[in-house]
Amino acid sequence: MEEALQQKRLDGQIIHVEVPEAVLPPPHAGPEAICLATDLVHSSRGEEAQSLLRKMTPIAQRVLGDKHELTLKMRAVYAQTFYIDDSATLDDPREAVENFEDMALIARRVFGGTHPTTLGLERGLEEARAVLRAREGTA
Repeated sequence: MEEALQQKRLDGQIIHVEVPEAVLPPPHAGPEAICLATDLVHSSRGEEAQSLLRKMTPIAQRVLGDKHELTLKMRAVYAQTFYIDDSATLDDPREAVENFEDMALIARRVFGGTHPTTLGLERGLEEARAVLRAREGTA
C-alpha cells in the first residue's frame, strides 16, 4: 500500500507524517458527492443533501482549495438546498444568495465570465434571488 506524505509543524520545525491512503478521500468522491447531493435535492431530501455536503465540502476546500471548480460546485448544490425547500425560512434564501454571490465572484475571477461553471453559478444566483423576492413578497 502506498503511503501519503503530509507535512506538520511542531515547535517551528517541519516534520513528516505518513498517512495511510485509506484515510484520504478517493479522487472520485467529490463528483460522486455532487451527483448524490443533487439527486437528493431534486427528490425533496434537502436535509440529507445538506448533511452529506457539510461533510464533503470542508474536505474539498482543504484538499483542492476554495477556488477549485469541484469545491464551487459542492458549495452551489449546498446553497441550492437553502431555497429549493418550500418550508425554508426567509433567512435560508438570503443565505443562498450570499453564498452564490461569493461563488460567482470567485468563478468570474478564476475562470472568466463565459466559463460554464461561472454561468451556472450566475444562474443559481438568479434563481436564489427570485425565490428570495417571492418569499419577501409573501412575508
